Amino acid sequence: MKIAIIGKGTSALVCSMIFLRRGHQTEHFYDPERPFLRVGESTTPHISCLMRDVLGMCIGTFVDDGIVSYKNGVHFVGWGKGGEFTHPFNSNHTAFHLDNQRWNEYVIELLEKKRGVVFHPEKYNGYKEAGDGSHIIINGKQYDFVVNCSGWNEDDSQYDEPLMPTVNAALLHHIPEMKEYHHTVHLATPHGWQFQLPFPELNGGESHCGYLYNDTETTDEEAIAELKRMYGEDKEFKQIKWKPRYAKQMVVSRWEALNGNRLFFLEPLQALSLDYYKLLSEDICDFVERRDYTAFVRANHRFRQEMLDYQYALSLHYQFGSTYDTPFWNRVTSIAKNNLKRHVVACDDAQFFDAMQLDTQTSDDLTTPYQWKEQVRHEDFTAGNRPNIGNTVSNECVIGGFNYFDIKTLYCGFNQIRFLDFEEKYDGLPCNSQQN
Repeated sequence: MKIAIIGKGTSALVCSMIFLRRGHQTEHFYDPERPFLRVGESTTPHISCLMRDVLGMCIGTFVDDGIVSYKNGVHFVGWGKGGEFTHPFNSNHTAFHLDNQRWNEYVIELLEKKRGVVFHPEKYNGYKEAGDGSHIIINGKQYDFVVNCSGWNEDDSQYDEPLMPTVNAALLHHIPEMKEYHHTVHLATPHGWQFQLPFPELNGGESHCGYLYNDTETTDEEAIAELKRMYGEDKEFKQIKWKPRYAKQMVVSRWEALNGNRLFFLEPLQALSLDYYKLLSEDICDFVERRDYTAFVRANHRFRQEMLDYQYALSLHYQFGSTYDTPFWNRVTSIAKNNLKRHVVACDDAQFFDAMQLDTQTSDDLTTPYQWKEQVRHEDFTAGNRPNIGNTVSNECVIGGFNYFDIKTLYCGFNQIRFLDFEEKYDGLPCNSQQN
């Protein structure tokens, strides 16, 4: 099938590569007058595998070309009880850090040369359905489906707010040093936290950073003052803000779906957003290949479930707070604990692991057909009754994509306890078999 992708940002390119890997053809439309927001980003190993499969190139090639830097996990500083620890990728997998403008330009050129992807510098103004209902038309060109990755939508009525709003603003800046050469750094700060992305090959070595905070409890002036206290009064930065939210629907009609910031954005912790953009691209592709009402309902229900799981994953990190006794950390810690209690009964003691048992998941009634453009939503996301279309049950202990090994690593790191001590205390738990 021929798929139109709206946008040429990171999420749009990832979505395009998912469809290419599944054997479909893609073309992109983008507004040439829309300003490009240049930021440092990082990935998970899934993106590395995707690029290898679609472009036939490994991370090392991109590193050698000076486009990306290696990422072997995330190094936390000052979270939980303080100290430092590293959350590595399982099985020695590798991801990368990127400057989105340089990486996007590089990947676009490769997609054009290696996969014949066409990029149209034309603004997207919607699609028209063909008279016989066999395809859609965009700017006079024929397509089978469109995925809108065009970026932020100012219409908040089409979105829901998260259970736990964390950060919603960032001061982007660079520092001429690196704490870690092959890990993203997540540094706890009084008003939130700061990411640091190392780029050893740029300017003799520098980190691209973002000082993150919530402007409902920290003024811009307070955040800027703290940044300058950390790095000097002459510190230069660029400020960005967003409203954490996710769409009511991912697949909005028989012909169109949303992805990227058009679909959702919460915050940048652990590069989870890009990982979910990739995962949800797979779900969109599943829908396109079936194109019936059951697939429509399945895709949107799965999206809503994934958004909840994403927030549980954030809660895993925030539940233990940080070394700072400040309004931000007191608020997010309390909300995170309550979120996890809904999911696994308890969160910060032995009961947390005792409670990590398989969820009993139920499916919704799929006997009633839906109209394609009907607003399909699922509101019953209570603990123990989160929908899983098809009534299948997972045999893994997973919270928002993090398996038992990840959860154990985070628990030990945030509480500054040794793995050995943890195993002695919690040996024999039902989830110990799920460590891979």
